[in-house]
Amino acid sequence: MEELFREPSHQIKRIPFRPLPYISDFVVEKFPLLLQDVREGKMDAELFAEICTTVIQRLWDKNSHLHLSHDNFAKILLHPTIRGVALLDLKIMEMGIVHSGVMPSKLLTQLIDEFSYAAELPPMLTYEEIVLVNPSRDWRTFTFGSIGHTERDFYLAHARSEEHMEQAINALKESIRLLLFHDSKRHYQIKGLIDRTAVQLSELVGYIGKMRTTMSGEHFTIFRQYLNSHPIRGVVSPVFLQPGKMIPETHYTYSKENKMVGLKGPSATFT
Repeated sequence: MEELFREPSHQIKRIPFRPLPYISDFVVEKFPLLLQDVREGKMDAELFAEICTTVIQRLWDKNSHLHLSHDNFAKILLHPTIRGVALLDLKIMEMGIVHSGVMPSKLLTQLIDEFSYAAELPPMLTYEEIVLVNPSRDWRTFTFGSIGHTERDFYLAHARSEEHMEQAINALKESIRLLLFHDSKRHYQIKGLIDRTAVQLSELVGYIGKMRTTMSGEHFTIFRQYLNSHPIRGVVSPVFLQPGKMIPETHYTYSKENKMVGLKGPSATFT
């Protein structure tokens, strides 16, 4: 889908945004490769989950040089942007694990519960997170190589479409405001705003159309499986049905009653 962008995604120079020491590096650099090994039967899914658990535990091991202190954890939890990307890293890890057919560790689910509660988000991957929170210069994907490029282009196309939609909505809102409060006396300005709305919507439709016609269906099928509904938490995926077609999000307000099967729910360990 390179023709969608002036700068093809595989040529974009990474600017690392890694809020969780070691965990974020793992999710960006190693996690997609391990997932491929699991898909191809080269690695047992249980071993894959154990590796992920070990990565997380190193951050909480006081004897490890990677240990994250309570104060540093609190700083991450309280900063909206940093917390958002940290939560994205954790959710991507959990979605990769559960869609490989195994249970994530209790520590991982507790971390997601704590971060989700702080952010007032459902404890599963959302459209906004994978498309809008995902750092444009240090993207998170479930796949790598040519498939990873397609996956990132898919998210980037949706992000660009969201930008056009926002501009269209803002222009339309302003035109309505002028109509309501200026008795149509500024009709030239109103017409300009409506024309701007039409241009932005045309750009949006163009992005979606190109995405539908140029993206590899085979690639989409591979990474789409990790965007499916969460098989353990029991909540519906708000992400994607097929290239260029989105389903509306059913917003699940996080509460202390959200539970993983076989677990006791959110822990106060990190608060």
